[in-house]
Amino acid sequence: MFYQDNSPTYPILLPASAAPFPARQLIRASHFSTALSNRPQSWRGTLETLWASLDKDRKPARHPEGADPKKYLPALSGAIYEPGQTRGKSNVSGLQLLILDVDNAMEVPAGEYHPSGRPKLAKVRIECPATIADFREPLSRQGIAAYLYSTWSSTEQWPRFRAVIPLAVPVPADYWPNLVAWTLTKANLLRWTRCIDLPCVQDVARLNFLPAQRPGGPQVERCIIPGDLLVPPEPAELLLHGVLKRELAPWQVQALEETLPVCPAVRSGKCSFAKRFRTRDGQPVDVRRLDVIRILVNLGCSVGPGRPWGPCTKYRTTCPWHSEHTNGLDDDSAVLFVEPGRWPRWHCSHACHAHLGLVDILETAGFQS
Repeated sequence: MFYQDNSPTYPILLPASAAPFPARQLIRASHFSTALSNRPQSWRGTLETLWASLDKDRKPARHPEGADPKKYLPALSGAIYEPGQTRGKSNVSGLQLLILDVDNAMEVPAGEYHPSGRPKLAKVRIECPATIADFREPLSRQGIAAYLYSTWSSTEQWPRFRAVIPLAVPVPADYWPNLVAWTLTKANLLRWTRCIDLPCVQDVARLNFLPAQRPGGPQVERCIIPGDLLVPPEPAELLLHGVLKRELAPWQVQALEETLPVCPAVRSGKCSFAKRFRTRDGQPVDVRRLDVIRILVNLGCSVGPGRPWGPCTKYRTTCPWHSEHTNGLDDDSAVLFVEPGRWPRWHCSHACHAHLGLVDILETAGFQS
């Protein structure tokens, strides 16, 4: 079972080599009583302890009548938090569990619209969805220890499952998206990228519900893959793998094509973009000197402390349009990069906003075009 760990934390380090590890090496993670909780309970145990905890079907906690019982299930996170910290990307010091969310879904316009004019989205099943058997074979071939289980929402027609892959050592949060790309490459799972909810997997503070059977739903399907804990490489090698990005939906591609003449990320569009925006008194905007942090705060966003990120300063922010996220989730899912003398970059990690950027921030803030 999951239990609280009050022991002192230790440094988050990557190994210098793939040295053998003890058979009873401890794994660290975090447990949450429900999806509504932001108080992580520190957990650590052996591989056997972790597998035993996943063998048990969980039940939702008591909840108000009419509430979604799924949100009251206990949840697991691969994130490691310092004592007293609350759940949030900026508070994650490292991760030692990679949990692949295989939802076999894509988002399409639902025929309704948000106040911003952007379409509300609905998830639909992709063609040729992945199954637990599709993941079992490559993981077994590579000798990677893993635990696969179907989720609360899974059905025979629309399979959904998690693949829990423990790491031999924690990986710093800044390298997590690279670790995801490296793991999928090493495990020969890249062909199934379209089936994986990449923004969720790359989100260092993401929660994953523990195994549970939906009332009237199928029994939880489970599969344990014997093997070794996955040993991450050095940070320099992780960076070589870059960050995987989920393909944009057709409607998002169309939205981007409509803004090509003013999009700073496309060809020579910067000149048009710079000339397009003016302040309320008609003065042209020097985008390189914009105080984007102040603009975001004025839009009601929270902006975390800056951290060095190569030549840039990286800030985690909330999203001005969080009401459009699934379940209206208001988290620090957006990132702002600021580099002196260059264009600031902002993006939201939620799939429905993958096509939005600085143009949309300025338009919402009232800059005239």
